[in-house]
Amino acid sequence: MNFLERTGLDTLRPEADIKLTIPDGFDRMLEHIAVHRYFMGLDFQRDISEQEAVAHWYDKVYLPIVEVIRRSGILKDFPDKTEAICICGCWTISIIWRKSRASRCNRPTKPRGNL
Repeated sequence: MNFLERTGLDTLRPEADIKLTIPDGFDRMLEHIAVHRYFMGLDFQRDISEQEAVAHWYDKVYLPIVEVIRRSGILKDFPDKTEAICICGCWTISIIWRKSRASRCNRPTKPRGNL
């Protein structure tokens, strides 16, 4: 089963064309979607279906990054790479950003104790 079939993206977004040439790329994207789903649940304060998360991730995360990659022309310098590979590289940055955001949300508004 390929990534599009596994996620249902081939049905949810028939125009989706995600190409990866790295061995664990689809696993990384599946993990990215799972984390995205988790944070969607926190943001929307409800359970999020896998299909809703996949569609939201594609529309709000994947496609906007693809647009930036295309506008920048960066792939001209890396002809053997795809947009999806660039996005897999952004995965680490995304996790760091989310963790930073979560820690800011949990930070007390006033210092505790005597400083």
